Amino acid sequence: MNKQIVLLISTLIFLSGCITSQPSKFYILTPTKYSSDQSSSFKNIKLGLGPISIAKYLDRSQLVVRLTQNQIRLEDFHQWAGSPRDDIPAIILENISNILKVDTIYKYPWRSNADIDYQVVVEIIQLDGRPDTSVRVVARWEILNADNLRTIKVGRADFTEPVSETLTESFSGNMFDSFVATQSRAIGKLSTMIAKSLIALN
Repeated sequence: MNKQIVLLISTLIFLSGCITSQPSKFYILTPTKYSSDQSSSFKNIKLGLGPISIAKYLDRSQLVVRLTQNQIRLEDFHQWAGSPRDDIPAIILENISNILKVDTIYKYPWRSNADIDYQVVVEIIQLDGRPDTSVRVVARWEILNADNLRTIKVGRADFTEPVSETLTESFSGNMFDSFVATQSRAIGKLSTMIAKSLIALN
C-alpha cells in the first residue's frame, strides 16, 4: 500500500480519536431568586400546576442551538444533566411558589381528592437560541377554575432574553454556561408572567 495512503489513514484515525474523546459537559437549570417583598395574597390559595408540556424537539439530552428559523443544531458535547421534560416543570413550580408564597402547590398529576382552587396548564413551544446572542421563549398558559375546569384566563409569552457575556467570564470560559444561565433567567421571566396572571384573579 502506498505510504502516503497509510499516513493519511493513520492521520484520520488519530483525528477521529481526538474528536470522540472530547469530554461532554453537563448543565442544569436553576430557579430564579426573587426579592422577599413579592405578593403573599395567594398564601391560602391551593394551586395545581400542570400539565406542563414542552415541544418534542426540546425533549432530548443535548442542548439545542437555533441556527435559522427552520434549522437547529444538537450539541453532543453539551448536554443536560437531567431531563428537560421533568426539570423545566420543576423550575417553573419552584419559581411560582417563591413568587406567590403559596403554602400548597401540587405538581401534575396530583391525587384525585386534592383540594385545588386553580389549575395552571402550560405549553412551552420554543426555548432555544444562540449561546453568543440570546434565548427566545414562546409559551402559552391557561388558568382553569379547578371546581369545573372552566378556563378563566389565558396568556401567551414571546420574548428574547440576551445572553450575558459576564457570566461566561465568571465560569469556565465556556459560553454554554451563559446560555443555560440565560435559559434559567428566561424561565424565571415566564414564571413571573404566569404568576401575574394569577395575581390578577385575586
